Amino acid sequence: MDLSEAVLDTMRVLAPVLGDDIQVSLSTGATVPKVTVDRGQFGQILLNLALNARDAMPDGGGLTVSVRSATSSDLQRAGLSVADTSRRYVALAVEDTGAGMQPEVLQRVFEPFFTTKELGQGTGLGLATVYGLVHQNGGRIVASSEVGRGSAFTVLLPSRDAPAPPAVEGTGRRLVLVVEDQPAIRDLMGKILRRAGYDVVEAADGAEAASLIEDEDVRPEVIVSDVVMPNMGGGELRVRVRVVAPEVPFVFVSGHPLKSLDLPFLDPDLDRYLPKPFSPSALVNLLAEVLGERAESR
Repeated sequence: MDLSEAVLDTMRVLAPVLGDDIQVSLSTGATVPKVTVDRGQFGQILLNLALNARDAMPDGGGLTVSVRSATSSDLQRAGLSVADTSRRYVALAVEDTGAGMQPEVLQRVFEPFFTTKELGQGTGLGLATVYGLVHQNGGRIVASSEVGRGSAFTVLLPSRDAPAPPAVEGTGRRLVLVVEDQPAIRDLMGKILRRAGYDVVEAADGAEAASLIEDEDVRPEVIVSDVVMPNMGGGELRVRVRVVAPEVPFVFVSGHPLKSLDLPFLDPDLDRYLPKPFSPSALVNLLAEVLGERAESR
């Protein structure tokens, strides 16, 4: 699709939501190549970035949204090779003149459930959702900020002419149980794993997952589980599962630091920990590693 047109269409819808005290400036490149991205998901990306900028400017300010060909500097900041020329990626930049972020906040800005807002004023999922959607569409996102001088988020999306990234291969039709209480994150992990060649069963919390296993309805080869969940967390789930299926490995995922979690001692032969946010390839590669080690031990 034409990214410039998509930005103009989305910002028209967003204008009333942003308010009169936010001065919006749009800059779209006429010669920018088209990009390969899901139109609906792009709308979610820009919506979340714009609303995040609005919230950073409670007293008003300036919001700049621009579309341009990616520069070598953009590619380097996103961890991409400069050999991936600007014709292969298009940059969407969303910049605000808000309060900015401290370095320790900037480091955690894409973590699920991390928020600096007061209780009840934010879920901490907006930027985590953006991160997931950008990577799901083969892109990258980087953030920069300075206290008192605002923040900037740069999204790099592959152009239509870019070669398709190699598919990440799974290890065959092997069953994975995904346990996550946040529907958006659970759905995203399921899509990532199915795309990689796994069969996936999903559960909304540890209690549902334990019931599936104890009733022998599901016998997964690996369980990917959040740690902090209502009804039953990942630690208690592991205790329950070990009784009926002692050899099933766990991959625990969480936006909280490992040392702060109420998690029984990890079994180095069976358990792994993957901090959120993570890339699709990080999840798939870790599962391949865990299942490969399990196969070797049989």
